[in-house]
Amino acid sequence: MNFGTLIGQVIQAAVRIHRGQPLPHDWVDEQLVGYVPPRNEGEAAAILRREKVLVLVADAVGTGRWTTALKLLRHYPDGALTIRPVRREAGDDFTMEGLRGQERTGWILDLRATGESVPVGRMFGRELNDTAPLKSAESVLIVLVSTELWKQIGEGAGNLDVAMDPADPAEILTAYLGLSDACPDPDKWKNDHRLKAHVRHLLPGQVYEWARTIVEVASDQSGSGSSETPEKRFTKQVEAVINARLRWFEQLAEWHSRPGRTSFERNYLLSMAVYDGSVVEDVHEKVALLATAFEEDAEPLRGQQGPGLVELTRQIDAKLQPDGSIRFPGPGFAEAVVDYFWLDRPHLLDKFTKWTVDQCLALEQPHQSALAERVTPWVLHHCQSTRSTRFLRSVATRWSENSRLLSHAVNLLVATSLDAQIGSLTRNAITKWIEQPKTTVALKCAITKACQHLAPVHPTSMLRRLAELAATAEPEVGVTVGESINALWDDSELRPRLHEALTNWLESEKPTVQRAAGNAFLHLAMKLDDTGMPTLLSDDKAPIWVVNSWRSILEADDLSSLALRVSTSWLDASAVSPEAREIVADVFVRAVHDTPKEARRGIRALNFFRIAENWRILGRALDEPTRNQERATIVERVEAADPRTVAGPVSAGGA
Repeated sequence: MNFGTLIGQVIQAAVRIHRGQPLPHDWVDEQLVGYVPPRNEGEAAAILRREKVLVLVADAVGTGRWTTALKLLRHYPDGALTIRPVRREAGDDFTMEGLRGQERTGWILDLRATGESVPVGRMFGRELNDTAPLKSAESVLIVLVSTELWKQIGEGAGNLDVAMDPADPAEILTAYLGLSDACPDPDKWKNDHRLKAHVRHLLPGQVYEWARTIVEVASDQSGSGSSETPEKRFTKQVEAVINARLRWFEQLAEWHSRPGRTSFERNYLLSMAVYDGSVVEDVHEKVALLATAFEEDAEPLRGQQGPGLVELTRQIDAKLQPDGSIRFPGPGFAEAVVDYFWLDRPHLLDKFTKWTVDQCLALEQPHQSALAERVTPWVLHHCQSTRSTRFLRSVATRWSENSRLLSHAVNLLVATSLDAQIGSLTRNAITKWIEQPKTTVALKCAITKACQHLAPVHPTSMLRRLAELAATAEPEVGVTVGESINALWDDSELRPRLHEALTNWLESEKPTVQRAAGNAFLHLAMKLDDTGMPTLLSDDKAPIWVVNSWRSILEADDLSSLALRVSTSWLDASAVSPEAREIVADVFVRAVHDTPKEARRGIRALNFFRIAENWRILGRALDEPTRNQERATIVERVEAADPRTVAGPVSAGGA
């Protein structure tokens, strides 16, 4: 599965959770595979059944609150429940009355995200004790919250909370390993003294990550055909697991600090890590290009100068395969090499990013996307570990500047914005980037597309970001905003918000916001129904915001090519439908004249005459002589409606 597909699935899941859509039982069952109950699950289940409300409290992410909630609701003793997340955005208010209307529902109110809160002054804890709406609907509610937030909002609900007491990490590890054929003896791993020293204090989510690494190591080496004894092979596997989970830091630090280590060797290791050990043609030239990016002596080695590939790979306990690829010492080694570089040489971050972009562009598909998708999760992990968005911005900026990598930049921004650990951090950073002069036009366009994908999940904040982007001075950004609004319009739940946003943008005093509103409107106005009628004219009379939008378009000093295309499609529709003819004519008459803005009336009329003439020449409905007659008719109607007209209408010419 590629990263773009994965992002699509993440967005779908996030939308489902945000909108309070039912969580399918088969999806819930997948989440519960390998589930090991916390020690106090019985206490939690008893509170839920008795009080109809349960609050699961924990200090950190990864304690199992989400899976415990799914388990309690999926196997609720009084019969099957429809499991739904409570629909809200971060910081929204919450009332129990809002849960009315859904019978036999298991609600989950998730307040785990960093920066999550409820409005100050709300008696949230006491609100949770108002269980009448739940009891009348035979429903229950589970709240997931951090210890710190619960201290602030939990007054009056001490009878409802349970502090998570996760199961023994060894038990959780055994359960996960037992699901894989690669680990036929999970107890052997669980009881290894070297692993126990690292696992015994881990949270359930962390144990899961160790289990994944164990399975990966065991799967990779179990069929290697080595002549080593089973115990020696197992020892190597354990060491690989521990090194992988510790990010190979000690091994890499020792390798880099070895006396005599050369820049060529470091650049070779970094280059091969970026390619994740896959076969690289002209490897010495690529290493030289990396040296050039770092402003080093970039002459590639010739002949038998310097160490050979076998020597280089053996130095890091890797193996050069017959096909020229490299088998690294264990899982995550390639990413660890890049992580070490970021930590060790932060001043080279932007130069390295540019080099990776150049490597992507030098490749043909599918290798180009494969390299970009390899880097994407590394950036995500780097942001998680450093709590910094600097590298994210560097990569997104570079990628957004090339059309072939733009989609990867958008996916990267979406992924980091939805991440449980750094989502809030990323969204706040993006808000600041929009306002900063150093932010490139290309990055702003990528942010716009990211906001489009994120709007179904965070509608209030993302529509606000789109408004801020619409206010920027660059025309390209306004065009992209319009395209994004158009793409979101078919979402019936978002459409009222979009309509409100466009109305507000039209009334803005900022010309850039008005232009963005007009651009968005024109993209929407291009939509036609099955009969060829503009979808915005589905009623007998055009909505006032449609008229106002056309008025804004007509007040431009120069009509855009998009405005001419849309107006042509509208006049085509009016030419073949009597109903459409009246509605379209009414729209343009009102757009030109039905406003107190006297100063621009002449510009509006002149631009409409240009639209009509353009339609006469380029329209597809009817033949040109008939179009000319129709043009004259609608022009005369617009002229006749001019309140300044004293005598008969002035001819527009060409009739």
